[in-house]
This record gives sequence, structure tokens and C-alpha cells, in this order.
Amino acid sequence: MDDELWDDDFSIESPIGSVREGFLRYYVVLSAAHAITVPQCERLDKASREIEQGGECIFERTEYEDTYVLLCLDISKDIAPQAVIDDLIIATNGADPFLRFHFFMVNTHKPSKKEIADYLAEIS
Repeated sequence: MDDELWDDDFSIESPIGSVREGFLRYYVVLSAAHAITVPQCERLDKASREIEQGGECIFERTEYEDTYVLLCLDISKDIAPQAVIDDLIIATNGADPFLRFHFFMVNTHKPSKKEIADYLAEIS
């Protein structure tokens, strides 16, 4: 390649931005087979804080719905996004699992209610 056109410096970006250099913003839908309870929401919040302390992600927002949770988080470009979500599901579920090990993740836009409903219908 011609160095005049293609510099050695490259960047990885998300069309929906990020809160910190080196991180990409993602929206993630986690679901449960039944309504998510307040204690289960608290477990997810606690697990999110613990995982965030590892420095590989930043949880911006969590929106709780009846049978799913929509997360907005930034994940370091140096780690596979799947690893962060797997760790979150495992830590949240603990000995009394409620979250499915199947999720919907995008980094191009916030998923609409219709996209989420279509996703949930596919896995039910």
C-alpha cells in the first residue's frame, strides 16, 4: 500500500460514539424467560459495577423492562465485547439463573422497541 494514502495510524470507531478514547459504545438486550424482579435488577446493577471496576467497560445506562434489560455501555476496543457480556450474565445469574445466555448487541444505533420485540419473538 502507498503510505501517502494509507498511514500506519488507524482508528476503530462506532457510529454512535463513545464516552472515552479507546472505547466503543454498544447497546445490549439481555432477556429472561419471566418478568425480572427488583432483587434481580439489583443483582444486575451490582454485577455491572463490579465488572466496570475491571476497567474494560463503562456502563452508561440500564433500562429495565418486564422481561428484558437494555444496556448502553462502552467496551474497550482491546477486549471482545462477547467476553464482557458473558461475564456480566454469569456474575448476575449466580446460583439462581434468570438471564438467558443469548443476547442482542448493536453498535450502530439504539435498537427500537420493534427490533427488540422481533428479537425476543425469535428466541421465545
